[in-house]
Amino acid sequence: MAEIRTGTCSWTDRTLLESKTFYPPGLKSAEGRLKFYAQHFNTGEVASTLYALP
Repeated sequence: MAEIRTGTCSWTDRTLLESKTFYPPGLKSAEGRLKFYAQHFNTGEVASTLYALP
């Protein structure tokens, strides 16, 4: 059976930060946000090839 993975388009998106509904209020660092995100979603997007070839 196929596995379904869920996530958002960006764990650093300003709208997620400004909405104050997803991340805890005191969470400021990108590393902290990524750790929090990983507790709730089982996949994430890395758009590195969009900006430069690896």
